[in-house]
Amino acid sequence: MKTKKIIGLFFGILTILAVNNFCCNANEFDDAEFLYSKINEFLVIYKDVNPEMFDDVCKEFMGGTIHETNLLSKEDFEKKSKRNIILYRGVGDKKYADEFKQGKVHLSCWGARGSGIYTTTSLRCAKYYANKENFDDTIIEMFISKSSAKILDNDYLEKLKKIIIEKHRTDFGEFENNYRNEYVFDSSSRYNSKIFALVYQEVAVELSRLDLSNEDYLKEEARIFKEKMQQVKESAIYQKIFSEKKRYYKSNKAYVWFNSGLLTKLLGYDVLYTKDLLSEYYEVGIEEEYLIINTNILNVLRE
Repeated sequence: MKTKKIIGLFFGILTILAVNNFCCNANEFDDAEFLYSKINEFLVIYKDVNPEMFDDVCKEFMGGTIHETNLLSKEDFEKKSKRNIILYRGVGDKKYADEFKQGKVHLSCWGARGSGIYTTTSLRCAKYYANKENFDDTIIEMFISKSSAKILDNDYLEKLKKIIIEKHRTDFGEFENNYRNEYVFDSSSRYNSKIFALVYQEVAVELSRLDLSNEDYLKEEARIFKEKMQQVKESAIYQKIFSEKKRYYKSNKAYVWFNSGLLTKLLGYDVLYTKDLLSEYYEVGIEEEYLIINTNILNVLRE
């Protein structure tokens, strides 16, 4: 009897530990169930939308304008931004920066965390994405309220998604060990794979002729790769393929599941917060990202 009790106690402890390792409080389960219900509601509302057109309805749902009263002069910006969260966004073309400062926002589902406005507290990180020959006109400065913005931590969101997979395997179990790209149709993917392989081969040959430290190697690799990819982008065949390009999620469910920005909005938050390596080749390092979901909270320096 003693042996049976000890074995029973042992397995009981293991069960408790397993549950605690997976999820440790009731609020997380409640939040996961709430997100699960919101995902299903959203999919039911748009169940008749073709996957090729699904991004259009989601863009409309997300919204994409900044209110005119939130476009501030330099004087107002300096006054109102004190003790708030200053953010930066780098863009490659002055046209997009100018439109942003006029309140027009371009949203895409193809960022690392899906739909939203990608911003950072790091000016250095923003410069990585800005036009290197025109930093002044391609970096946008803005702020959000430290006290009123509803901010969701990306790690917490990922935890909720794991709980949903665990509790609702019939609906979402397929996403447990799969990656986003497995659910994406991209008409240019074969061309991309071939070009990337050729370019990386050329980069490797050039780097093999140099004697560099690990840090310098990564920087030089990034520089040469960008240079060669720019040459590719200027070619006639590249222009043709990408002018005719089609890219979309093969199912609406996959679109929603892999779009953390959209999930953040479904949960009722304004911002998705991430601390991560935010640029290619780790040039910038660990930085803070604020993915803006609710454009109403943004205050933008318009000058």
